Amino acid sequence: MGNYHASGAHLGLHGGARPNPGGPPGTEDLGFVTEFLALRLFRRDPRIRYHGRIHETVEPSFEALGLAPKALPAVIHHLGKADGDLDRAKQDRYFRIAQEEAAAHPGAFRAQFNLMQEAAMLERWAICAEATRACLRLEPDPPLRLRLSGARALGAIGATEEALALLDLPSGPEALPALQTVQGELLAAVGRSDEAVAAFLSAIEREPSFTLPFLRLSALLRDQGELAEAHAVLEAGLDQNPGDLLLWEALVGLGAATQDLPAAARDAWNALGRFPAGGRGLWHQIVAQSLLRQGAATEARLVLERGLAAFPGHAELLRLRNGSA
Repeated sequence: MGNYHASGAHLGLHGGARPNPGGPPGTEDLGFVTEFLALRLFRRDPRIRYHGRIHETVEPSFEALGLAPKALPAVIHHLGKADGDLDRAKQDRYFRIAQEEAAAHPGAFRAQFNLMQEAAMLERWAICAEATRACLRLEPDPPLRLRLSGARALGAIGATEEALALLDLPSGPEALPALQTVQGELLAAVGRSDEAVAAFLSAIEREPSFTLPFLRLSALLRDQGELAEAHAVLEAGLDQNPGDLLLWEALVGLGAATQDLPAAARDAWNALGRFPAGGRGLWHQIVAQSLLRQGAATEARLVLERGLAAFPGHAELLRLRNGSA
């Protein structure tokens, strides 16, 4: 099964996102995918039913019946993660259901795992850490997603060494970039910056299409006041992954946050070349403001009209257009 994303900064069940090998129509601007095996096709049988109220699964029925599913050379294309607003809109409801399920089934690994996932998505770190520890009591060989999200939660509540130990369990080489990236996040949070930089750089070297370490390294350098270096890291990430939406957003945002309007306008213009409807209107706004400062009112108005075509009713774009008329 493949979840499609506009950025390679996402963590899936088995590690970081990978370049999209070519999906169905509608995925042209979704350059990355997280893949996992899912049991979805089976003969109708009254003994087989879905379990759970969210992230429902039929695997328990197969296990109870002693049935061994076989791999099918087919892909299920899932676009639900592509719309960030839609995905976020259901998270509160999923989190509430996951809490109810975990409370009703404290000894069920799947119920605790679902609560861990949903709490992590909402950054409810204390609840996520509690669910992580419950999972570890039930399953001594934790799956990768539990280790990644659980380590973040444990780090957020101050249990850094416990979090690092969770990441340090044996893994296959394909999981290392994701593990190193979360390790870098934990180390940066406790001020071990040199070790964090080394972890991010190692993750980038191992899997340059996984863009989360580029974002985390750039943010660390920015926080240390090394703005040129932070900008260079994002540009390096885009050299490898020119279709990564979050890298473009971070690049434009870095120039805007430092009030370097010419640099932000240049980056925003390049970003619009890749994502014409990106930036939620901010990219068009930055480019238009820069053009207006240069006295290029006609060019600015064209940019604003394009922005309003993509984002009708955008208040700031309307204000700028009316002011340039």
